[in-house]
Amino acid sequence: MRAHAFAALFLAITGLAAAIDHPDIQTLLWPTGSAFVVGLLYIAEGGARRNPLHYGLGTWLALTSTAALLLGIHTHNGLRTIDSRYVELAETLGLSRPRFLLHIVLPGALPGFLLGMRFAVTTAWLALAVVEQVNATSGIGYMMGLARTYGQTDIIIVGLVVYGLLGLLSDALVRLVEREALSWRRTLAD
Repeated sequence: MRAHAFAALFLAITGLAAAIDHPDIQTLLWPTGSAFVVGLLYIAEGGARRNPLHYGLGTWLALTSTAALLLGIHTHNGLRTIDSRYVELAETLGLSRPRFLLHIVLPGALPGFLLGMRFAVTTAWLALAVVEQVNATSGIGYMMGLARTYGQTDIIIVGLVVYGLLGLLSDALVRLVEREALSWRRTLAD
């Protein structure tokens, strides 16, 4: 598990995962969601007992890295799928670099970025649930862990429902932003 976590971090930081578009390499990025989060907690919180300045670094690292990986992958995919006709049109019109970025690259990458944001938000909620059960002294996950210890299944179910509702609310918020930001784009759903 530690090898997968280190491989995923190395590939994400160096950008090699995007350059190597092979399914086996892409699967290294996500060994399993919870194993990846626990691996990051293990790496970052290793010295937490000895050094109180590191407290909370693992939680922050686990949540932001899961979100950043998804945002990076989907934004990169959005950039790769920009229609080459638009690039040729920009060259023909002689668009400056800032106008090219504003009028071609940003609208082309925005759908992928927002899709990545939806995945990142829901994955961050899952990561938070894992982090709170493994490494917290308060929160919904901690409460669910205590309820599991004492056999209180009703509290566990309430915790799961709360996590589900928070995930649905977050996803609806990102979908609202997506609908407003991409109002110019026509899809089959329109």
